[in-house]
Amino acid sequence: MFAVVIASLCQSLNIVSAATLVAEEALLIDALTGIYNRRYFDRRLQEEMSRSRRHGTPLSLVLLDADHFKKINDTHGHVGGDEVLRSIGLLMTQSLRSADAFWRYGGEEFALVLPNTTIEAAELLARRLLKKVSHGVEAATGIPITMSGGLTAFGADDQLASAMIGRADAALYEAKASGRNCVHVRPATATGWLDSAWTKPRPPL
Repeated sequence: MFAVVIASLCQSLNIVSAATLVAEEALLIDALTGIYNRRYFDRRLQEEMSRSRRHGTPLSLVLLDADHFKKINDTHGHVGGDEVLRSIGLLMTQSLRSADAFWRYGGEEFALVLPNTTIEAAELLARRLLKKVSHGVEAATGIPITMSGGLTAFGADDQLASAMIGRADAALYEAKASGRNCVHVRPATATGWLDSAWTKPRPPL
């Protein structure tokens, strides 16, 4: 009888543990787009920075923002705006490697973390993604849209995720100020990585 009680208790604990994990995972997912939300972003970026430092591999961060999104909401309503955001999330996740990570950073802004990707390769990828999203969203929703991007790479002196986020955000502001529908780059000012690490090509998608 005692063994049965213990087995039943263990089963109950496993069920509770599984339910807790599901609940915690749900907190990390953006309800509208189905991709990760800001709650998980800072932690994941910090983990990737630690991994990049440990292995001497490149890491790039891109912040993306839908241009003139208020105008989209004003013209097509919030339902139309929501469809645009959902389409962006779907198109981006379909276009990335499994190692890449994509978040809804807030509102109409998104974040893309690219492990083992040089800043040069990340810039080419970001430009290609902006074109793909622009064409894909319009095809799916009938709503024309462009996006702007700010890009940076992990530098030897970066200790906190906020360092990379600050540079990417500044680059995004520059892209917006220069006319939108483009990608601007803010490289890390520190050096010290092995040349072989920073010139390693990005594996094909």
